[in-house]
Amino acid sequence: TVEQVAVVVVLLWFLVQWCSKGISRSAKPYRRSAPSWLKTSATQVVEQIGKFAKKGMTPSQIGVALRDSHGIAQVKSVTGSKILRILKSQGPAQQPNNACCEEAAGMGVG
Repeated sequence: TVEQVAVVVVLLWFLVQWCSKGISRSAKPYRRSAPSWLKTSATQVVEQIGKFAKKGMTPSQIGVALRDSHGIAQVKSVTGSKILRILKSQGPAQQPNNACCEEAAGMGVG
């Protein structure tokens, strides 16, 4: 009947529209070891992280700076631990400052 044909057409249209959408997203490299072309050692990376932290950079800013300036795509693949854990292991002086978050919470924003 006409109603059945209309339902099938609508279902096919929905299926085509739903399936034609891509799921593009970035993917981390499968290899979890440092690239062979990277000449920077783990201790040098940890020192760089400490220098950036003293300048007041957040862990995400440190990661971007290491990626863009020093060619270190994943700190964990070089050092074996994440930036925030490295900062915590270096002591409270190296931990990121959350002054803006505390200020926002004090104003009742967060």
